[in-house]
Amino acid sequence: MAVGDLWRLVDKQFLTAQTVLNVYFYEEVVSPTTLTPPLALVQAYRDKVITPLLAVQSIALSHVQYSATNLDDPASFGVFDLIEAGGVGSESLPPFVAWAFRLNRATRVVRNGQKRYAGVAESDQVNGEATGAALTRLNAVASALDDPLEQATPDGSWVLRIAHALGTIPETYTPYPVASVSYSRISSQNTRKFGRGA
Repeated sequence: MAVGDLWRLVDKQFLTAQTVLNVYFYEEVVSPTTLTPPLALVQAYRDKVITPLLAVQSIALSHVQYSATNLDDPASFGVFDLIEAGGVGSESLPPFVAWAFRLNRATRVVRNGQKRYAGVAESDQVNGEATGAALTRLNAVASALDDPLEQATPDGSWVLRIAHALGTIPETYTPYPVASVSYSRISSQNTRKFGRGA
């Protein structure tokens, strides 16, 4: 554990009996001193991102597990089981229909990053466009992703990165800064289409 270490955080979800994964890369800015580093990162993610994210996901979707792995120190990792359901009481569109966000790059060396979230509620869209009320909540998710993850105590700080895989074994990545995060549209995640993906 050290400032500058790159972490992979995985948020595992279930929707209509299908596994949905959101994978993030965070760079450590301030090392935690009270909680173990994996727990501190997961807790900071839940404090910052999960609350606004649940507000744009159908109640049919559940977050079931969070894991954090220090890619610069394989001995530092943790897996945490915790069930948290979406907060929109409406029928969900299929798992491959997703709220799409763009991680705007700060350098042309790398492409913009993407995040796609399943659990789009039927009531939050009209003809494939987010309603005005949903758009307000989606912008809150973008803001949460854009801000550093910080513990309230404080106990550690991490910033979101666009990670470029170098194709090596063991896996290594080059992290690039994110200039901003913005909601873009309702999209699809091909790996979540029925018969494909996890």
